[in-house]
Amino acid sequence: MDKAADILVVDDQEQVIFHLHTVLSEQGYKVRTAKDGHQALAMMRRQKPDLVISDFRMPGLDGFEMLRLLQGDAQLGDIPVIVITGKPLDASTRSMVEMEPNVKKLFPKPVDVVGLLKAVREALGGGSGAVSSTPADDFQSYFPNMQRDPKNPEPPKD
Repeated sequence: MDKAADILVVDDQEQVIFHLHTVLSEQGYKVRTAKDGHQALAMMRRQKPDLVISDFRMPGLDGFEMLRLLQGDAQLGDIPVIVITGKPLDASTRSMVEMEPNVKKLFPKPVDVVGLLKAVREALGGGSGAVSSTPADDFQSYFPNMQRDPKNPEPPKD
C-alpha cells in the first residue's frame, strides 16, 4: 500500500479542525493540525506536508501572510494549499488569493465536503494517498453544527 499523503490543517476553530481531521483521516490521509500560521510554519519546517488546508483569517499569522512566507521559502514554496474562509471575501481579495501560485482552491465555510475531497485529490496529483472508495458525501454527517441559519445567511466569522 502506498504511503498516505500528509495533510496539515490550519484553523483557529477547534470544531473545524476536528471535523476536517475526521473527514480526511477516514479517507486514509495522515492529518496533522495547527491552530495558527506560526505553529503551522514551525510544523512544516520540521516535516514538510504534501498539502496544507488553511483558514484565511486567523489571529496572529493569518492564512494570507502564511502563504506569502511559504512562497518565499525555498524548501516549502512548492506545497499546494487549499484555503477555507468563514468570512466573505471581496472580489479583489478573492482574486488575489486565487492568483497565489500555491493556492489550488478556495472554499467558503461551511466547507463542501465532496468538493474539498475532490480538490484534495487533485492537489495531490489525482488520487495520491490512501483514499477510500466511498467518499464522505454527506456534509451534515461531518458538520452537524455548522449549518447556516436560513434567517441569517451570513457565514460564521473566523
